Amino acid sequence: MEKGIDKVRDSVAYWSATPKRHERFEKMARQMLGEYEKRIALDCKTRWNSTYTMLSTALLYQDVFERLASRAPCVPSTEDWKFARKLCDRLKMFYDVTELLSGTKYVTTNLFFPKICNIFLAIRRWQRSDNPKVEEMSRKMKEKFNKYWSDVHGLMVVAVVLDPRYKLQLLNALFLKIHGSVSVADESVNKVKELLCNLVLEYQDTVEVVATTDGAQTRPRAPPQVDDEDWMDTFDDYMSKQPAVTSTYVRTELDLYFEEPLLPRTQDLDIVQWMKMLPP
Repeated sequence: MEKGIDKVRDSVAYWSATPKRHERFEKMARQMLGEYEKRIALDCKTRWNSTYTMLSTALLYQDVFERLASRAPCVPSTEDWKFARKLCDRLKMFYDVTELLSGTKYVTTNLFFPKICNIFLAIRRWQRSDNPKVEEMSRKMKEKFNKYWSDVHGLMVVAVVLDPRYKLQLLNALFLKIHGSVSVADESVNKVKELLCNLVLEYQDTVEVVATTDGAQTRPRAPPQVDDEDWMDTFDDYMSKQPAVTSTYVRTELDLYFEEPLLPRTQDLDIVQWMKMLPP
């Protein structure tokens, strides 16, 4: 990845190195574009999010960099800019997800898994790229992703199941798209059900009745929206092919939860508040 954007990075470094150079760059940007809202800034090589910010801003001023080419020691070629745009498009997914999940004021745990699945499927697509740099970058991403996936997989899926808008149906849809096999997807979902049942039993063994007190509580804000909703398309496609849910024998409260229809999908549903309103 570094080799593909080094000239763009060097150009940003040159024009942001001193106040005088940056002033000249800003003046040219205003002359050509009429505005200069986002300031160019060098990234931290070890942080993908800062690289995305650097590239997305630099791409806004590609024409400015090219106009000032005669005054800079390093000039990105057309191919350099083309690769920078491809990389920026891919890093945007990581940037958006990080922005969403890093907001400590939001209840976002239930959003982890579908977003991570989006990344998994995207990396798999990128590995088939005919661009050697993209293919190499995707391979390295996959190695890091696999370790992360194994560390947090169980925790994320439980949070999805507890979202009354998706429950097990979303897992079925995502696992089917990831594995491409109904039997493997069913096996993965059954493991999640087993994990959740064990957690419920463990909770029932240790729970203590605590008197509730009336008082003002701070309600968590609704989560910010992110524009990468491929997983929603996957979910909608899966649900459109499913038969209507029929009544079955309910063995436990957890079974009852699974048997109930999904809630309408709304972006601003407060999961914690919804659970608090459930009857005891």
